Amino acid sequence: AQWINESGLIVGSADFPRPMPELNFHDAVIWKNGKINDLGRVDGDACSRAYGLNERGQVVGFSGDCHAALHAFVWEEGGTMLDLNTVIPPGSGLQLTNAININDRGEILAESVVVTPLGDADIGRLVLLVPCDEGRGDCVNVLSLSPESTQVLSPAAQRPGSQQPNAQD
Repeated sequence: AQWINESGLIVGSADFPRPMPELNFHDAVIWKNGKINDLGRVDGDACSRAYGLNERGQVVGFSGDCHAALHAFVWEEGGTMLDLNTVIPPGSGLQLTNAININDRGEILAESVVVTPLGDADIGRLVLLVPCDEGRGDCVNVLSLSPESTQVLSPAAQRPGSQQPNAQD
């Protein structure tokens, strides 16, 4: 278990039987009404882990290769795990590796790495994903929380689908 909200929902991870159990496969889970629900993984990844959730039941965490966090995700009831890298614009220079927490406005604190022009991952950076105007519901701002400054890296990135967090008044 990693986080519990006011409604009593709990998120974390659990090991599930799969081929090659010696690899310790685990998936992000949510405990709801006394039952463990497997949230799955980002397509192509072997493991996932949930770290935070808000009062709306939106869950965040990471999905990866069981040794490293590779994709920050958000999940909502009735949906599938969404790789948050798909909601930031290409060319931002960031790879979101782990979503640490989400507040009730849908703002997500995430870890990222800066991807160099050669495709190598460089220094880590915290970012804040802030949903845009609720009326639009189709964009997210990415704020860098680097020690040097706080700046908007990519305003109004288009978001596919409707499973992403929306801002509340």
